[in-house]
Amino acid sequence: MNAASSLVWHEVALTGDSAHRFEQQITDLVPFLSQNQLLVKVSRGEAPSATQWAVYLGASLLLAAVLWLAAVWRYRQERLAISA
Repeated sequence: MNAASSLVWHEVALTGDSAHRFEQQITDLVPFLSQNQLLVKVSRGEAPSATQWAVYLGASLLLAAVLWLAAVWRYRQERLAISA
């Protein structure tokens, strides 16, 4: 297998007119990149380190908590709008 065939190409069109906005969009790619890194390691038969597993698990749980809190917050907004 050559190096080019093992690449995962992900094109992103950056929008905005400031370095800060570009940086935010690039930072949003981190979950994609880290997930791809884990999948490549596993598919090659390499064992991820305990630290990597901890980081992936912690990031997943944190994301789940943030999404859950956002859903609860949105639900409460809807409930308050209906009762008014």
